[in-house]
Amino acid sequence: MKRIAPALTVLFTLVSITLCTAPTTHAAAATDTIHVSASADDKSADGTAAHPFHTIGSALKAADPGDTVEVDSGTYREGELVLNGVTLKAKNGTKPVLTGTEALARADFTGQNGIWTSKRTDFVRFNQDASTNPKKVDGDMSRFPEAVFFVGADGTAEELTQVDDPAEVKPGTMTFYVRDLAAEENPAIASRLANSDSESSWVQGPHTGAQYVLGCDPGDNTVEIIQHGRALTMTGDGAAVTGLTISNYAPIQSWSYVEPVWGTNGNATMVFNVSNNSRIDRVTFSGSQAGPALHIDANDVTVTNSVFTGNGSNGAGANRAHRLFMYGNTFTGNGNKSFITAACGAYCTVADLKLTHSDSLRLEGNTFDRSQALQDDSDEPLDASDLSMNKARPTAFNALWLDEGVINSVIVGNSFINIDRIAILDEIGQNNVIVSNLIQGSKTGIQLSGSARDKVWNNTIVGTIDPIYVREDGRIDACNLSSEWDTCPAGYVEKWSAGEYNGGDTTKPMAWDSLNNELINNIIASKPRTAFTDPGANKNHRYTNMILVEASRNLPRPDEAEGRFAGANEQLAESDYNVFVRPQTIDSGTGSDRYLTNFGLGPDSWAVSETLTQESQAQGLTIAGKDSHSLDLRADRGDSPIFVRETSTITDYSGDYRIRAGSPAEDSGKPLSAAVATALGLPTGATVDRGALVNAAWDTSTSDLGSNTRLNDGIWGDQFETAVSGGWGTSWSVAPAARFTGGADGYGVIAMPEAGAGSSATVRNYSSTSTRVNAYFTFAENGAGGRTYVSIAARGIAGSSDCYYVKTVLDNGRLSASLMKRVGPQETTLATIPVEGTFSPGMRVNVVVEAAGTSPTTLRAKVWLGEASAPAEWDATATDAEPRLQRRGVVRINTYLSGSATSTGQALKFAALSVEDETRVQP
Repeated sequence: MKRIAPALTVLFTLVSITLCTAPTTHAAAATDTIHVSASADDKSADGTAAHPFHTIGSALKAADPGDTVEVDSGTYREGELVLNGVTLKAKNGTKPVLTGTEALARADFTGQNGIWTSKRTDFVRFNQDASTNPKKVDGDMSRFPEAVFFVGADGTAEELTQVDDPAEVKPGTMTFYVRDLAAEENPAIASRLANSDSESSWVQGPHTGAQYVLGCDPGDNTVEIIQHGRALTMTGDGAAVTGLTISNYAPIQSWSYVEPVWGTNGNATMVFNVSNNSRIDRVTFSGSQAGPALHIDANDVTVTNSVFTGNGSNGAGANRAHRLFMYGNTFTGNGNKSFITAACGAYCTVADLKLTHSDSLRLEGNTFDRSQALQDDSDEPLDASDLSMNKARPTAFNALWLDEGVINSVIVGNSFINIDRIAILDEIGQNNVIVSNLIQGSKTGIQLSGSARDKVWNNTIVGTIDPIYVREDGRIDACNLSSEWDTCPAGYVEKWSAGEYNGGDTTKPMAWDSLNNELINNIIASKPRTAFTDPGANKNHRYTNMILVEASRNLPRPDEAEGRFAGANEQLAESDYNVFVRPQTIDSGTGSDRYLTNFGLGPDSWAVSETLTQESQAQGLTIAGKDSHSLDLRADRGDSPIFVRETSTITDYSGDYRIRAGSPAEDSGKPLSAAVATALGLPTGATVDRGALVNAAWDTSTSDLGSNTRLNDGIWGDQFETAVSGGWGTSWSVAPAARFTGGADGYGVIAMPEAGAGSSATVRNYSSTSTRVNAYFTFAENGAGGRTYVSIAARGIAGSSDCYYVKTVLDNGRLSASLMKRVGPQETTLATIPVEGTFSPGMRVNVVVEAAGTSPTTLRAKVWLGEASAPAEWDATATDAEPRLQRRGVVRINTYLSGSATSTGQALKFAALSVEDETRVQP
């Protein structure tokens, strides 16, 4: 199973514009498949289909980077596995389970007086306090990582409740106690050294030496006890996990604790991904007790169509995970160990998904659903007291938390339901686009805290008590010390924000200032009727407005007498084109939606507006827009003037919050800025509806925006006959526009005057899962003055550079071509296309490329020179199931002129291009 890996070829550097080309190209490598079956006999195993291995661990030991380990159905009780550039996948049609539990029967316990004690005393000794903060809270058992389950014959599992005193194990109760026999013999290893947050306070003891005591008879149930800290670690390049369920492991909240057998390989997270260019698809993560189910510390990772459910704390997290792409995932039922998060109790960083220190993330079409959470009793169906969010909940936690320097990222089309803290929190980030998200029935919708230049556009927020909240964070200049300093102590310098984010220039740290954020085209509707009743909580009308910008002062910088004061004029660049929907009557005393906006201007100065007119006339408020184009509509819940269907009660999350045809929100939003348009895959300046445009709740994504409005019969073409300067007409979105000319001697021309630069053109109002593109074009020069690259994508993902495409390279009359895919910055050659002949200026280059179907996608291409008819056979074919590309895609052209080019006269000249949507072509 050893092989020689193909060499990587450096092609060119991407400059100024995202192209469907990349600096490095990988040839698709041949791989071996190693088979695993839970029912196999390991004695004769060699990993073949006829003689599979019995365990995943055995298969991984035999695997080389690039190999695939295919796992048959069954339960695999293993842990601390390592995937070094290997693909671990479920066999088609199966659902294997990787679990950290051992299975025991009634016979493995001794019953006496209704108490059942394990005969074994060699169970794993997990660290007795799992949390980063060992401050104990009476009755809080969340800090212990152990877990016991009774599993019935039908597979139904019931978890027992852990207690910290053997006297609390009462006969007939579903309780258990872990007796630490090793610590009884050596009390020095029984507990933490100190009541501190230091990881060094953990004491290392023997690996085993625990016994389990149960409060009830196991009967015919299988008793499953967690005996592994971590399921697996993904290393190397291009590792992948697809189709498995990974469940029930007990990591502790420490990266550095050295366990005597596992070392650090059992800590902190159930699955640890440090593999660049790795993929996780259709994986269920559940039952990670104390640490996140998945933690990513790698670049260009893809996580798609996966479920994070029933985990003790976080569903997933990532750190320094640049260009992470997460699409179509579901987070539900996490935080079920109820860690005390208030005031950083046992564990203050809990979130369904927490991301830190990362550049260019894209989180699209994910669902954060806590609708299953119990609600408080109330007779008032529109009252916030219906929601547990309106109570002082020390265990409340955020859904999506961007923290400490998440920059240049896109949060688009995600759905949030019944979040008891904050649905979307961007804390000390910058230049992020938060667009087209749907938030229902939550405490806080979108909160910006110390973040700069965020674009909060086209979000829909319904039934949420604190819809949009912008505030300053007292910390400054990448220093995590929350008290005054002259020089930030070394231990408090956050290295990413201090300069690593910009290539190491520590003279320009992130300011961590709330600055120039935009609130545009959002819809805020049907807030809970009653605000928080605690007068302290409602200071300065904290919960009685639709948008709140809170003024506050930063810590002073070393050259300042006092810290920078940040009011609304500093924190916002613009607020406009929003829609506010309030009930017909509002209680002037307790109404949570009494005020539209509440903008702090100074230490004791607020612009509090009950009407849009008041805001427009507010003295001292200088932000752009001042909601002068916003709408203040009146309607009771369930009678919405803008939504297709709004539910009548706040706890009913089944509404359809798309924009109703003919409503005031239809086609009336502010035209999209460049950053927002790019995030959505739409042209800059496009006029759109207000509120969310696409969303996971509606099973739509950015690929569906404007789909196929011109292809009535499934076929569209452009002969480039219309004279246009600075573009190719309304059918195209182009950049930079100045390089494009339409109708020039019958061509659509893209000038290529600058070495190391490129251009792009996308067909507007089209996307499909089955597309054929036919094109022919020529060049003004033969490429002697610099290699010329042209890519034609039959499926490009809106808002990203991911695509399936044909790439042609012209070099001094020689034309080469390949069938390619791009994911993030990495390009892979799927097939080489032979091209005969020598090109001369004016000669016709013909390209046909097709991307059809999903999971997998079938790809075919032809490329030839001259006027001859198309070859009867396809020059190149391939199939691919890259998760990022198994959805609707756009048609896109990209050009690039080599950075070493000496010519400034090269130009691409399109004579014709046609697009066939093969799902709609009429027979």
